Amino acid sequence: MTALRRTALSIKWDGADKPAVWCPLGDFFGTAPGVNHYRSLLTGMTDDGWYALWYMPFGRSALVEWVNEDSVAREAKFEIVQAPLTKPIDQLG
Repeated sequence: MTALRRTALSIKWDGADKPAVWCPLGDFFGTAPGVNHYRSLLTGMTDDGWYALWYMPFGRSALVEWVNEDSVAREAKFEIVQAPLTKPIDQLG
């Protein structure tokens, strides 16, 4: 699936000018060569959808953008879930 290599996630936090994360979509979900179903603690691709359970170290705000670097129009549905941390971010590894 070429969309996994030609689209990327760009993530900035707290008003930064440059992304802290820029990654092709397949790499972000741990399966760059195509859609390969698997489950792990942090990432996976299942029949129910793809998931990534990364901690995102932002204090005030996060901007998540899906970047299409292809000449083909793409459509996707994302769900981003946020939960407060139990400790300040600077105390987490």
